[in-house]
Amino acid sequence: MLPTSAELMRFAPELVLSILGTLLMVLEPLTGDERGEKPSLRLLALAGLGVALVAAILALGDPGPAFNGMLQVDGYGGFFRALVIVVGILTVLAAESYLRREKHETGEFYALIVFSIAGQCVMVTANELIVLFIGLEISSISSYILAGFLRDDKRANESALKYFLLGSFATGFLLYGIAWIYGLTGSTNLQTIQQTLAGGSVNSVLVGLAAALMFVGFSFKVSAAPFQIWAPDVYQGAPAPVSAFLSAGPKAAAFAMFARV
Repeated sequence: MLPTSAELMRFAPELVLSILGTLLMVLEPLTGDERGEKPSLRLLALAGLGVALVAAILALGDPGPAFNGMLQVDGYGGFFRALVIVVGILTVLAAESYLRREKHETGEFYALIVFSIAGQCVMVTANELIVLFIGLEISSISSYILAGFLRDDKRANESALKYFLLGSFATGFLLYGIAWIYGLTGSTNLQTIQQTLAGGSVNSVLVGLAAALMFVGFSFKVSAAPFQIWAPDVYQGAPAPVSAFLSAGPKAAAFAMFARV
């Protein structure tokens, strides 16, 4: 039942990001200069993301399944892992002057970025629909908070509320589709589902309905028409670095999981 060293190495980027996010939250009340800025936490976030990027590259040296096949580390997942981490690094760099100007440079901002990236890394390597859903929720919950990070800005509050309500609604469709697929095939593992469907013993109409439900959830995350209606309001109201992050990192991870499924 214990993971092997190879499995831990394949999961190393997520471990680094989880530890980094927790450390940023713990150090938040203990750091800051006379102006209330957090340059040390910004540097720590950049350093930690750099370590996670190196870990993602090193994990490709020994690809394969991890944790009883729940994760699949391969070139496909490795590319998107590296991509979302690079997007996170660029977001932290871009947010420096913006947060200073808005007087909202806190450790929570960097921690939320890191946790969102951790969820995206789980999304792109997930080989189980339930694990995929967990990664999606880790990324989404952090994104909801980031959208409304400027608490005194009414546009940011509106942005976060719309994103949360519509995102939760779309996620319900995705989870219902996953439940249908499990009921039809008896598994949430993508390889097992593929083999069961290839056997031709499953009602194709019900499979199509389940796929349609999942399609709603995926389409919302990638802003595919007609499920893109949330994007303009959220991007307009969210802080500028957050809008840049939402339009790149979560989108890349969503496209990755969409194509894998």
